[in-house]
Amino acid sequence: MKDVPLPATAFADARTRMLLANDGSTTRLLESVLRGPLTVIVEKQVEEDAAGLPRPVREALRLDRRETVVTRRSLLVTADHRPVSRNLVVIADESLHRLVADRTVPLGLALVSAGVEQRRTTLAIGRCSWPQAGPYRLAAVKTYLIATGGHPRLHLREIYNPDLFPAHLHPAYTAEAGFRAAVI
Repeated sequence: MKDVPLPATAFADARTRMLLANDGSTTRLLESVLRGPLTVIVEKQVEEDAAGLPRPVREALRLDRRETVVTRRSLLVTADHRPVSRNLVVIADESLHRLVADRTVPLGLALVSAGVEQRRTTLAIGRCSWPQAGPYRLAAVKTYLIATGGHPRLHLREIYNPDLFPAHLHPAYTAEAGFRAAVI
């Protein structure tokens, strides 16, 4: 299922709206909301040429096709191994590659502990399929950039476990969206 773009305010669950509207450390917010530390399971981490990335990712990171990036697929989990989010991160700055050398530390915490100044810019919020449950279980998804030194250097796509962060839409938004669709 393709991502369906939505504003954060469209989601019925307050925790989901807060998570999607957050412009700070997602890992810290998740740990606070879930009241415990999270760990990362790195499923795949490779260096690759930027040419292999989707064009929107290359453009967002202002990459030349010949540049090298680190792509990391991971899962954040609670202490009892409950999935919290599925993450796809592209790191375009070689000086930041060292932050993912330790595959046991979530990226957000590695950035904070390294003292990396950062600014986050949301590119998209919406719903997509939760990869753990097949195409019909909807989950909230957020895509954003992290800029360091004034330049976008990390591209992140995070899909949140709908058991923890429900992706149901607020009835008022659903009614408004239905009305607009009927009128247009």
